[in-house]
This record gives sequence, structure tokens and C-alpha cells, in this order.
Amino acid sequence: VPNDEKEIKDQRLPKFNISGGVYAKFDLEGKRGDLLKFIHWVYHEWLPKSEYQTTTKPPYAIYHKNHYLNEDEEFSISFYLSIKF
Repeated sequence: VPNDEKEIKDQRLPKFNISGGVYAKFDLEGKRGDLLKFIHWVYHEWLPKSEYQTTTKPPYAIYHKNHYLNEDEEFSISFYLSIKF
């Protein structure tokens, strides 16, 4: 977790511990519907052509702008995929 992130103290929100390791980071901006296409590209095009394999750790995304909360339906995320050589 970046040092400049604020701690959310609302107990109604779920909390997850993210395992350490090597993660591929993808920054993406788009509109509703683009995220599914992007994830398909990561797993079916980028990953097979890369020198990496994914692990059993779940991927995660940090939303900088959430398309469900904005009228313009645009999002900005950082998507993290656990990888190994």
C-alpha cells in the first residue's frame, strides 16, 4: 500500500491482505465495457506472449476513477496481476 494512502476506518467495508510478490502493473483509462476487453487481452494475448506465468494469487485493481460513480461512465485503474518467471 502506498504511503500516501489514507486508512479507511469504516468497518462496513471488507478488508483484504494482498500477498507480496511480483506483479505486472497495467494502468488503464476507459469507459464502461472496456475493462472486460482489457482483462481478456491480458490473459489471452499479453500473458501467453510474455515470459511470465500467472500465479494462484488473485489479481486486483485500484480505482482512481470509478465508472459506476461517475455520470460520464469513465474509469481510471491500476490493474495488478501476480506473475512468476
